[in-house]
Amino acid sequence: MPSVAKYYPNEILPNRLWLGDWHNAADINVIEQIGITHVLNISDSCENYFEESHPHMTYLHIDIGDTKDKPIKEKFPEVC
Repeated sequence: MPSVAKYYPNEILPNRLWLGDWHNAADINVIEQIGITHVLNISDSCENYFEESHPHMTYLHIDIGDTKDKPIKEKFPEVC
């Protein structure tokens, strides 16, 4: 039985869209419990933790830092 996670992502759209951090991205128990199949990784420091070991998961990684001066809006077409 999976252990209870210390951190869970925030549910944005019920059973559809979640917002989390690297703790969530690195916890396969949370990912499997919630049923996450796609991960949008917007970070310059967080890896796609289960890309190799769980090929059924789909990752999109946008390598951009989390600072005020980063033009994140330019990356929106890539996500949509």
